[in-house]
Amino acid sequence: MADQLGRLFDDKERTAVYAALGSGDDRAAVHRLIHIAAEHRHPLPARTCWDLHVWAHAHDAADRYAPVLARIKDPLDVER
Repeated sequence: MADQLGRLFDDKERTAVYAALGSGDDRAAVHRLIHIAAEHRHPLPARTCWDLHVWAHAHDAADRYAPVLARIKDPLDVER
């Protein structure tokens, strides 16, 4: 997902995302990536959105992320 959104990052976001990934803090990196995609209204493929819903549920955060994830699902992409 970092590769998909890379062109949307400013230097600060890029540093924060890759520092989190490099340190093993995947949760912080995914949180930031979800919010970057939503902020830029960048649609993600249905499969990626589905994986993010599963990730949010696994981290007991499905309710918290549902509104943000709804903003980044590509409405034309009906595949799961």
